[in-house]
Amino acid sequence: MTDVNKAGIFITVFIILLLGIVLIDTLGDQIYLATNLGSITNESVVITAGAGQLAQDDVDTLSYFGNKTNDTSAFINTLINYTKAGVITTDPTVGNTTYNASYTYEGDEYIVGSNNRVLIRLIIIFFAIAILAAAIWGMYQMGIIELFAK
Repeated sequence: MTDVNKAGIFITVFIILLLGIVLIDTLGDQIYLATNLGSITNESVVITAGAGQLAQDDVDTLSYFGNKTNDTSAFINTLINYTKAGVITTDPTVGNTTYNASYTYEGDEYIVGSNNRVLIRLIIIFFAIAILAAAIWGMYQMGIIELFAK
């Protein structure tokens, strides 16, 4: 076996692993935002003239709409309607007052296509495999794997 700079390989692999762990954490956060809906619970919405506006746009599902005295959730999609842009319109019988709304929404980073969401989740798996391959390469270069094989 030729003389190998084991200390240099160890430091190189250590830096690759350290950078890989930091990057995989950041990548994981971005992939989470791209593949999961955001949610808001009990956001205050003021209804005036039968209309109100939610703070987020790209609303996916409105699950609760009511206040302390009146839970009007049963009337969602009948007397209470909402658009993807976050506009809420109500029937006059619901009244003009402040309500709380709970809903899920697509964040700015959210990927709408389900096939694309599946593919982007694969990125983190392949990145983790690449980090593992770098560690195995370093152990092989330093002769650690050969020691276990004997």
